[in-house]
Amino acid sequence: MIITIDGPAGSGKSTIAQRVAQQLWIYYLNTGMLYRAVAYLLFYDPCGVFHGNIEADISQLTREQLDALPKVEYSYSAAGAAVAVRGQDFTQQLFAIAGIDQLASRVSALPVVRAYLLDAQRDLAKKHDVIADGRDCGTVVFPHAQYKFYLTASVDVRAQRRMQDAKTLALGLTFDQVRADVAARDERDEKREIAPLRIPTGAVVIDASDMTIDQVVERVIEVVERK
Repeated sequence: MIITIDGPAGSGKSTIAQRVAQQLWIYYLNTGMLYRAVAYLLFYDPCGVFHGNIEADISQLTREQLDALPKVEYSYSAAGAAVAVRGQDFTQQLFAIAGIDQLASRVSALPVVRAYLLDAQRDLAKKHDVIADGRDCGTVVFPHAQYKFYLTASVDVRAQRRMQDAKTLALGLTFDQVRADVAARDERDEKREIAPLRIPTGAVVIDASDMTIDQVVERVIEVVERK
């Protein structure tokens, strides 16, 4: 079984997907963490210090360079989703660095990166019943998923929710900075040439602007159980 939840940044996809995974006892695939991991490995050293020239390095990125990176090991357990390299967990680093989200967005727009991660995502779905969240799960990664959802909310609501996130608070960002970051991510995701953010064919659209997390989870599970 494959369930996909697509939607813009800050819509709550990851939170909802994790809750649904827990209630249905299935595997949770956070595709955004994979793109964050690739961005981290490309542009940060093991201590989290940025290196390189983003514009030059992205424009010249090749499959050979990606294949030379350490293998990203994704796993999901009762403790949540995690990413490791050479057996060492570095999930925390993927969310502790200011700007990693925007960098992951830019890296994810590259065809070579999307092709690099596509098989890894599909391989996980061959081993487990999964719920996957991202920007193109229902359109590109799993176009034949049995259950598709598109989760959205207004820009202001999404920015406000991100402001309440402990990781965002730790970065000391203002509401205007977070809102601008969310809006910029929306534009980049919707206008990229490869796998742009779209409502998947046959998806159930949920506007969560005025809904609680529990209400959204209940709606998703209701649809799955009804089908």
